[in-house]
Amino acid sequence: MDKRKTVAANLSTFAPWALARNSHFTSFLRISHGLFKVSTAAVRHARLKPRLGQSGDVLAEVLVEEICLACICEGVSGCDLSEGCGPEGDCGMFKITREQWEDAGSAVVTGDNKTTPNAFQHCVLDPFCSSKTVESYVKMYAQDCNRDGKIDCNDFYALHFLGAGCKGDVDQEDAEDAARFRKCLATLE
Repeated sequence: MDKRKTVAANLSTFAPWALARNSHFTSFLRISHGLFKVSTAAVRHARLKPRLGQSGDVLAEVLVEEICLACICEGVSGCDLSEGCGPEGDCGMFKITREQWEDAGSAVVTGDNKTTPNAFQHCVLDPFCSSKTVESYVKMYAQDCNRDGKIDCNDFYALHFLGAGCKGDVDQEDAEDAARFRKCLATLE
């Protein structure tokens, strides 16, 4: 199927929150578990303000695209909206830890505040709040994790998966998740 051809089909479990964030998506693209609506021309980008890194250097502006968030989600959980909290304390479809949530500014769902009991769980189990958390986290720690001379979605995935220091190799840590992420990214770019 042509990536740009609009089709009437059931959306994947991921699609509802993506569509609600940006209702003018216009094309359906195939990913590993189904079809979801997205238009690369209509995707909104979230821009970073330059900030001083730990070394004092100004980090370049970085883009976190909706497509990147979708593929991070696909990689870490298959974008399973029913994903709860695991034994290691990672929760939701993005498998966010409490430490990541706090580092990213402790976003909350409507009606909660940072001191609301279970505010962490409410946020990370909510698709909107959890995507905001991931976006904030990767913006805060943006760096060239794979040392290819650019900061892109591959680096954001590594940051989310490995943590702020990008210590390790995503392929060695979980080759299946990394392959799912790359397949999604290759399909949507």
